[in-house]
Amino acid sequence: FYATDGDPPFWRLAEMGGRSHSRGYDRGRYRDHVLIAFQAEHRFDVWRRFGLVGFAGLADVAPRIEAMKFEHMRPTIGGGLRFRVGSLEKHVNARLDVAFGEDFRLYFKLGEAF
Repeated sequence: FYATDGDPPFWRLAEMGGRSHSRGYDRGRYRDHVLIAFQAEHRFDVWRRFGLVGFAGLADVAPRIEAMKFEHMRPTIGGGLRFRVGSLEKHVNARLDVAFGEDFRLYFKLGEAF
């Protein structure tokens, strides 16, 4: 959940998309005063340093909370591959995610989405 009040500058408005929530949408394509986003992600180890992840979510923006409608929520679904870099105790995951929302998107990053 993210909300702004008053007349914030454009860059402070709530926005969908990017590498964390709402993967599969261009970051900032949908902007308004209020954002509600739900996302679930399941991660599991496969073999040695490799893991897989599956995720799904819903998100939308609106001018105010009262204007939110469930039928306007935009879905996202996808999966990814993880590779553990470092030791078992101190490590970071390199991730490659494939997401389907409004568009097909590939994401590569060090660190998890959230």
